Amino acid sequence: MSSDIVWQTIRNNSAFLKTRRNVPKRFSTERFNLMAVNSQRYNGLVNKKGVHIQLSKDGKKVDVLTKIAKNEHLPQKSTRTVSILSKNGRRARNGVANLVKTYKKRDIMPAQRFISQLLRGTPKAKK
Repeated sequence: MSSDIVWQTIRNNSAFLKTRRNVPKRFSTERFNLMAVNSQRYNGLVNKKGVHIQLSKDGKKVDVLTKIAKNEHLPQKSTRTVSILSKNGRRARNGVANLVKTYKKRDIMPAQRFISQLLRGTPKAKK
């Protein structure tokens, strides 16, 4: 199905839409949406390409998930995961930028911003 038709269907009716009091913008919480903005450009459900960043289960690595466009209809095979060590924030940020720039160039800055917020919000491990 065309991404434009899907966007027209879900732009006002989606389970991922969030609104805040006294803020005119609508936010979106789906995967592969780095900016958390409800727009066609950043929507993770509509676009064939997408990048998602999350901490691994042990909390020591950062997982970068990318969508595989040709396996869009196969949910099990539609994502590729690459892990990056997150000991040093700058190294992790640069590693994510290097992965993202080969895949989707316009998402480099949002990905770096997202990983910085993610690492800043996690507690440091005690030595």
